[in-house]
Amino acid sequence: MLYLSYTRILEPFSSQVFEDYLVQLPATMQSKVVQYRRWQDSHTALMGKIILKEMACTYYKIPDILHQISYSPTKKPEVSGSLSFNISHSENLVVCIIGEGQGLGVDVEKVTKVNFTDFQDYMSATEWNQIQLAKDPNHAFLNYWTQIEAAVKADGRGLNIPLKEVNIQNSMVTIGSSSWFTLEVNLIEGYTCHIATSDRLTSDELACFNYENLKPF
Repeated sequence: MLYLSYTRILEPFSSQVFEDYLVQLPATMQSKVVQYRRWQDSHTALMGKIILKEMACTYYKIPDILHQISYSPTKKPEVSGSLSFNISHSENLVVCIIGEGQGLGVDVEKVTKVNFTDFQDYMSATEWNQIQLAKDPNHAFLNYWTQIEAAVKADGRGLNIPLKEVNIQNSMVTIGSSSWFTLEVNLIEGYTCHIATSDRLTSDELACFNYENLKPF
């Protein structure tokens, strides 16, 4: 079973609430959070860590996961053992996924107008035609893009992966010799979200809930 939690932050926290959350993070994470210029970015970056902390405590009885995080040579955050997690945020929405036994990635994007013609050279003819023929090509592109982002994050090589090596077919993203299965998660209107897993996943194997409904130990 995988667990996904999300929250939408519609206005800035009070300085006291922000500080109460911030002190729960290791010092290095705190310094990165306060460097953001926009409050939306600092708040979603902060809450991504808080949600991860509480999910790890609630479902895996790990009270201090934030202090156990290390970074791969490609700067992918990870912990030792079989537990995987990933965080994504866009505008005022933040999403966190956690689970055991397989690689994970998640990506969320606010649905806004995108000049996706810039990406045509990186798509196959089939991928491009599917987007062009869609009822809403812009939304179709963002669905395509969040699948790629989720798979790239699960893979862990990040920007080291040339986009021309990435292909999507039947909810499966192929990156070189690696394959990642994607699943769309409908959270709230105006956003598109996909998760990527190393094993094929059904919606029954994913528990998805608003962060406010999380009940920690």
